[in-house]
Amino acid sequence: MIGLKKQIQELGCEVDVANAEMEEVKCIKETTEQELKGNELQWALNEASIQTLEARISIIQDEISSVGSQVEGPKVV
Repeated sequence: MIGLKKQIQELGCEVDVANAEMEEVKCIKETTEQELKGNELQWALNEASIQTLEARISIIQDEISSVGSQVEGPKVV
């Protein structure tokens, strides 16, 4: 009987340790998920910035072409 009580106490301690480890892992998981969401947001913002800059570059290139055409204009012979 004493052996069973000791075994129950040991198993109870193991459950407590396992529960503590599980809580720690849950906290790590939550932190990781929050970091992932932050990284996804940062990626989306970077992607939007890239698209904005690409559009701006395209407009500038069009303006350069337009000015270049005006400079070359009709040649007087």
